[in-house]
Amino acid sequence: MKAAPLFAFLFALGSLVGGEPAGAQNLTVEEGVRLLQRFLPDQVVQMRQKTDHVDDHGEYTFEEMVETLSDYKNHSDEPTQVSSGGPFWNYFELPYGGPGRPLVLLYWCEACGAIWWRLVGRAAGGDFSLIQEAEGWYAPTPYDLVQVRLADLDGDGTPELLLFSGESYSMTTLFAFRWQDQRLVRITPRKFYDIDGPYSPEIVVSEMGFDDMENSGIHLADLDEDGKAEIIVGPDREKVYKYDAEGNRLEDDITWRSTTPTRIFRMVNGVYELWREAPPDDPYPISVPSIGAFHPSTLPLSELSHPGNGKMRVFVSHPAGTATVDDYETGQFRFQGTALPFKKRWSNEKQPDTASANYQWDDCPVKQAAKEGQGEWQVNPSDPALPSPDGKTEYHFVGPYLELEIGRSAVFPYLLEAATAAFARDPQKETTFVEVPLKGRMKNGKLAVVRALACIRKTGPSAPAPAAAPEPAPTPPKGP
Repeated sequence: MKAAPLFAFLFALGSLVGGEPAGAQNLTVEEGVRLLQRFLPDQVVQMRQKTDHVDDHGEYTFEEMVETLSDYKNHSDEPTQVSSGGPFWNYFELPYGGPGRPLVLLYWCEACGAIWWRLVGRAAGGDFSLIQEAEGWYAPTPYDLVQVRLADLDGDGTPELLLFSGESYSMTTLFAFRWQDQRLVRITPRKFYDIDGPYSPEIVVSEMGFDDMENSGIHLADLDEDGKAEIIVGPDREKVYKYDAEGNRLEDDITWRSTTPTRIFRMVNGVYELWREAPPDDPYPISVPSIGAFHPSTLPLSELSHPGNGKMRVFVSHPAGTATVDDYETGQFRFQGTALPFKKRWSNEKQPDTASANYQWDDCPVKQAAKEGQGEWQVNPSDPALPSPDGKTEYHFVGPYLELEIGRSAVFPYLLEAATAAFARDPQKETTFVEVPLKGRMKNGKLAVVRALACIRKTGPSAPAPAAAPEPAPTPPKGP
């Protein structure tokens, strides 16, 4: 199959995208609206006057604001969102104050999506008071949508506050704050920008954002497995059109081209700094895909409940792109935290060179050939191959490949859960294929993401017969 979109492989890592929505919300909407009105900053009033936006929201009655915000919070998938299309104002209760000491982030979205925020709180039994003022107008451009979420970025059990623009779980710019010394401390880089026009506020611009609305988004994932999330800022993109012989643009024939590097920010001493960049033309800026196969390859479902102390062999193919098996860090492969010891580098006597490839599976070179032999699929260690859905074709590794080892007790629970769910969805199935996500590391620091295949059969012992494919098998690969 062709390579997935730019960051698809991050999801195999259990990546956190956008954080979690608000926890317990104890304020009524009426109380929230009163706070928004009571603590309305002078800066918001002044900007409204200078940009003729006063009537857009400033004339709303209390009842209209409550009705609008109530409907939004109760029926929207993103109750913490504000937009220049309305509602303009919103609030978000933070979990940092402790029992009886609520903290509330108030925020007002104004011209072109720029927002001002304030943090208010109260002691037990007391009234609300201003605790912290924003450092300026925040501009989560290019969208006029602003959302607030919580996510534990540093693994200390206390979530950080994420302020970002974009829809649903798609971030286009990001500010992150840590609760420290009884205030919100920004931990992501920013710069200031003076806007020319009838008003000249100093705008706080995230360095984790885009100049173009057509972009690949921002993703959070613990790439180096140190317990802290890295922030991956995807590249801006532009459309590339094709034309016919008469110079007419072909609207249905459009490709995309990256125009800026992919940037990865890493937490250093509690704040995010630029870690590394990948050039715009790098097809694998974060991770390099490869395919894998287990041996034994076909297992009975009943056996998965009794893993014992045995081992499974795992064969890992030539990676996608220009990398080779010699670019793997052979001691860095893991599955759910369990190390997979490196056992052997196979030279592949059957297909020693990638030049014999005539297909690609996850962008990895493979050789398509007619199935050999009968019976269930069992990998031949000296000639690993993956099966096709129809059982008539198999896809052989080309070039050198690796052999790793994993304990049955480490992988059998995953296989059992996945296979049981598949059989429950389709009780008529006799076999199902399970892709097991393995993580590794390339010598250049990129991730190696292996989708290793195993076949689970409902009943009976596993057979030692070589290479054949029961039905149904995984999605077939496509040609280059």
